[in-house]
Amino acid sequence: MHKITPLILLFACSQSGTRISETDVQDGGITGNQDESGAVDDPSEDDAEDDAEDDAEDDFRRFDGATLEVISPRSGDFLALDEPALFEAVVFDADGQRLNFEDITWSSDVDGAWAPVGDLFEDGSLDVGSHALTAIAALPNGDRLAYTIGGVLVQHEDAGTYVGDVRVNLTLDFNGQEFITGCVGSTTVIVDAFGETGIGDSACVLNLNGFEIETNYVFDLALREEQVGGEAMVDLDFFELPYAFDGRVSEGVLTGAWSDSGFVDIEGALDATRISRDIPDL
Repeated sequence: MHKITPLILLFACSQSGTRISETDVQDGGITGNQDESGAVDDPSEDDAEDDAEDDAEDDFRRFDGATLEVISPRSGDFLALDEPALFEAVVFDADGQRLNFEDITWSSDVDGAWAPVGDLFEDGSLDVGSHALTAIAALPNGDRLAYTIGGVLVQHEDAGTYVGDVRVNLTLDFNGQEFITGCVGSTTVIVDAFGETGIGDSACVLNLNGFEIETNYVFDLALREEQVGGEAMVDLDFFELPYAFDGRVSEGVLTGAWSDSGFVDIEGALDATRISRDIPDL
């Protein structure tokens, strides 16, 4: 085999437009191409760019066929007003495996976009109302997933409809004669969505010395941090008697009492339990 001299090799490369240094020729190999400025191209950089593109494509493909699900809250859940609640949405791949994807936005048909972007957080800022909540995930592969839950009720913990009994004991001094009677009647009390007021009524029949007197009771209550005040108005048909109401509400039970002494001594008590979080129009 004939040995090509460095001079001949150098001449051949210069004709093709490729410049090779004398050192490269003397070392017996070509380490890279030089442009006219003398810079040498590194083939490993092209390989790294190709690997990065392949990784990006693989990452995109992970989201093909993915689904989104809101884990918490669920449709029909109750969320106490101004109390932190857990919000969670998860993206699953085509095989049902959970993907680590946090770029999820949330919106409400009542409040609009109200929450921070994220797949898991606590929040207590939703307004009073029945909400349809939607989580949206814009995936790296270009897909856009949405999941909506409905009927998420937000209102005060004590709000709702209470039913129970009213018990009244009455002593009447009339012309030096004392009459004692009492009655029990059913009651309904509605506590507003903000847990600030309660309105209710009741009725029962007093038997007073053989006379039956239908009595009506109207409650105008004020609630604050489990304490219940306000007024119990007793209508004895021939006159009305307002009394200060002193009570408590906790864990779905509303209780209270009122009393006074004078021409008519009266003691009353209310005991009601929440049967629904619904708040009907009165």
